[in-house]
Amino acid sequence: MMKYLYIVLAITAILLIIGACKGTKKSVVASSKSPIIVFKKGKCFGKCKAYSFSLYEDYSADFNGTKNVDFIGEYKAIVAESVYNDLIAQLSAANLEDMQNEYLSNARDLPEIEITCNGKTIRFNNQKAPEELRQLGKQLEKVALAQTWVQSN
Repeated sequence: MMKYLYIVLAITAILLIIGACKGTKKSVVASSKSPIIVFKKGKCFGKCKAYSFSLYEDYSADFNGTKNVDFIGEYKAIVAESVYNDLIAQLSAANLEDMQNEYLSNARDLPEIEITCNGKTIRFNNQKAPEELRQLGKQLEKVALAQTWVQSN
């Protein structure tokens, strides 16, 4: 009888250890956040602003300025809920999933713009892009440059 009790206790201990390991993995995954949208604007030969802007579901945002912007380096901000909701509505209306992956021209001095959302990345410059994509890019740039950015540590 005692033998069976030890077996049951051993099995219970093993199940608890396995469950604890799985719980730890879940909490690590849950704590990492992925952006809902990433907007990148590349360099050109002139004074083009070059940076990346990432927006998260919790209204937080990251900015990494590289050239011709007021904030060079890595910064963080919180986007207003109304601005966030407007961007989400514009993203839905743009139907990015139905668009091609690239709208690039052969012009050498146009900055390349990249929007990544829901696992899809679209690269374009304003000369070849559909109007919805250009408008979305303008709105994302407006939001990115209007935030009160705080330098990341």
